[in-house]
Amino acid sequence: MQKIWPAGIISDRYQGKPALQRQLRTSFRNTGYVKLPKFLTPDAFRAVSSEVTRLHSARVRKDFVMRDFNTDRKMSVLSGKDVVRQSEVIANLYACQELRDWITSLTGTDIHTVLHDDEFLVVNFLDGERDTHGWHLDDPRYALIIVVESPATHIGGCIEYVPDWKRLACEEGFEPHQHVEHGVEICKRKGKLLSDTLKSSDCYLLDAGEVLHRVSPMSADGSRKALNLAFDDRRYRVYGETATRLYA
Repeated sequence: MQKIWPAGIISDRYQGKPALQRQLRTSFRNTGYVKLPKFLTPDAFRAVSSEVTRLHSARVRKDFVMRDFNTDRKMSVLSGKDVVRQSEVIANLYACQELRDWITSLTGTDIHTVLHDDEFLVVNFLDGERDTHGWHLDDPRYALIIVVESPATHIGGCIEYVPDWKRLACEEGFEPHQHVEHGVEICKRKGKLLSDTLKSSDCYLLDAGEVLHRVSPMSADGSRKALNLAFDDRRYRVYGETATRLYA
């Protein structure tokens, strides 16, 4: 099996660029989201893409409403423990110190391995019309997402997000975990709902525990394949049940 090497996985366009790093840190601090086009070297991305594509045949279909957020999960998944059993490449990527140092630089905080066996890394697949990963917050604080395959921009599958979700919920008087669709409509009217389209090989870093987010529903058949690497800003955390319901 091909291996990810311990260093040299981040592309030259991000190396030795202090002004760019400052810009990315500022963007992340302001919105909890930053896009990283071609963040991985071509060799590293090819290795990850090959593994995620191979794992597609082992995916588990999910189709239910997540009761904590009352939003749809119409997608296929693989949990962290299932992925690392089958992919040394992805396991090595999660442990890569170079990658962790970059995330620390962008977030401005020390990061830690997520201790949830299902959620520390996951692979998510949207395979056709109406597939979506509905609105939610993650338990782990940060998520680095590597987009292996993305559908055509006009059929959905884009990232949508609301920065400062909990603060906005408090200001508007709704419960951030139970009145999500209502809150999103308020944020949309006020221009607080943001979105971005992503191409194959794009990555993005998300303050996933604080920024409400979803992958928008697909309006036609297409394919979105993404690897999500989760990291936390604390060594220990009590996890909820949402990841277990989706990935276990």
